[in-house]
Amino acid sequence: MADPGRVFLCFMVLLAVMCRGCDSQESPDSQNIQNILQGLQQTLGDASRIGTSDPVLAQNITSQLQSLLDAMRQVQGTEEEVRQSAVQILNHPLIQQILIFTRLVDFQNFNGSSLLLTSAASGVVSSVQLMLRAGAFVNLRDENGWTPLIWAARNNHSEVVKVLLEAGADPNIENWNFGDDALGWAAYNGHPTIVQDLLNAGADIGHVDADGDTALLLAIRGNHLEVTKILLDSGAFINAQNKDGWNAVIQAAYINNIDLLRLAIQAGGSLNTKTAKYGDTALMWATSLGHLEIMRELLAAGAEVDLENNDRYTSLSMSITQNQPEAAKILLAFGADINQRAKDGDSVLMEAVNLGRQEMVEVLLQHCPDMSVENINRKTVFTLARQRFSIEIRNMIDAHQATTCLADGRSYILGSVKYDSCRQQQCCNSVWRYTGLALDSCGSQCNTPGTRLGACVLVNECVRLEQVFQVTNAAGDVGRTTKFLVDHRCDTRDGNIHVCCPTL
Repeated sequence: MADPGRVFLCFMVLLAVMCRGCDSQESPDSQNIQNILQGLQQTLGDASRIGTSDPVLAQNITSQLQSLLDAMRQVQGTEEEVRQSAVQILNHPLIQQILIFTRLVDFQNFNGSSLLLTSAASGVVSSVQLMLRAGAFVNLRDENGWTPLIWAARNNHSEVVKVLLEAGADPNIENWNFGDDALGWAAYNGHPTIVQDLLNAGADIGHVDADGDTALLLAIRGNHLEVTKILLDSGAFINAQNKDGWNAVIQAAYINNIDLLRLAIQAGGSLNTKTAKYGDTALMWATSLGHLEIMRELLAAGAEVDLENNDRYTSLSMSITQNQPEAAKILLAFGADINQRAKDGDSVLMEAVNLGRQEMVEVLLQHCPDMSVENINRKTVFTLARQRFSIEIRNMIDAHQATTCLADGRSYILGSVKYDSCRQQQCCNSVWRYTGLALDSCGSQCNTPGTRLGACVLVNECVRLEQVFQVTNAAGDVGRTTKFLVDHRCDTRDGNIHVCCPTL
């Protein structure tokens, strides 16, 4: 060829353009490109003539290659359409012959991309097979350290993954920027076939990326139940934590997936693990986000209700700040400390008053908070309520100055019957002052194994136990529900469950 350098230069530029491939489809400019390719094939006949010494023929070849480049550059439309045009060129038999003849299969452009890398990323199985037959290096990396296998796994091309693995691709290479590997991407994308093929090929199930995430954590973050099951069945460590301290249970609680949470708990996931920066637990996240079913599942499984994070906030505190009254009801049913104090000495009731959370104040008043506590400024909840603009909250709080009663040697200031369910459930054992409520449901004293002396009442008359029963039953664990009934049931008169409401 009179100017072989120019031909090869043009061809390498063409390779660089083609390194944007995708699935083979037609684009608006495909006919023009097809015409140029046909003309090039007529001129060349076969790839061996690429090195011709005939100056006229060489000029024609160079001109047609340049036309092909110009056609690619002029393709209009979306990025997808541009990629389609590139694949149209790449899949042309003559172009594939030229690639083999010129031995440019491992040529890389300025981004480190090659035809094998691009074909793998695009899912073009025939081109991947062609490049491998032509001697392409199966573990060639681009400038970020991505291999053809990582690209194929990232883009969900399962057939390409199979071809690459059969050709000896290393499943445990990670890229240089974030430490991502093929298994991590397949897990995050939720592709069970690719995940299983990679595991069968020896992929490291415990690989940790730059963020500390394992394939299991990535699968849960991606909300993929089937892949999570595959990884756990293959021996994935359930209590792995990433650099932020998140484990499988926290991640499942955060994304509000009850099935993934149950799977993680059944696999032995730690319920009380804390995140690294703030020390938040799965229960705290579920509470803050209002994921009530997740909360019920965690509590029924034994999550600690009164754990504090690094700022000394509990789940109940978070229900106040995030205005989640239904979440607060669940926490209180499981014995959350209603008199827990913040750094400034404020109780959770004080916090609710300060934030003007009227519904939350009502919930808390139903669970007998200690109204006499003072914060570091020696202010009680009554003082704080009078300093706020909410007349409704002020009236609710003031109503609880009306009467005083004793329990366990402590003084509780209570008020209107509307917010006095704690006295209602205690009327049977004569601890609280008579309110006239719930007397019809009071029965004889009982001492069921596992409970203290109390009164036998219908389950929905014993406020806290009724809520615990609902939560336990909602968790779907027959064993836990049965244990509750054994521990607390007095009898089942008229088909109704009666429980022993213990003396507080």
